[in-house]
Amino acid sequence: MKKFLLSLAAIVLTITGSLAVTAPCFAGSDETKRAACEAAYGSSGAEFNKCMSGDTDGVLGKVKEVLNVVFLVVGILAVIMIIVGGVFMMISAGDPGKIKRAKDTIIYSVIGLIITLLAFAIVNFVVGMF
Repeated sequence: MKKFLLSLAAIVLTITGSLAVTAPCFAGSDETKRAACEAAYGSSGAEFNKCMSGDTDGVLGKVKEVLNVVFLVVGILAVIMIIVGGVFMMISAGDPGKIKRAKDTIIYSVIGLIITLLAFAIVNFVVGMF
């Protein structure tokens, strides 16, 4: 089981790391981008500059912000549950039922943390593409 969790953690870190270093790019040329920004915002101004730099705070930007806060809260809860599982392990006094409960708490918390990290990476990658 320990080997499996270490392998799973290595795979997750590899995938998350590769997603973190990939940068989305604009598919069109600079002229195409300029024409689209001019059509939407005019030929100058703050909105035009945001469009040209790719810094748009539309619906996807707000969704990304909300989901990042949700992922932060879930990640903090997972870490707290790992600590709680450790405390349960320390106070189990050798009782097999309590030890199993503590191990299950730690394992499920680690799995939840891994899923949260993957979801965070996927959401930020997908939202970054648009």
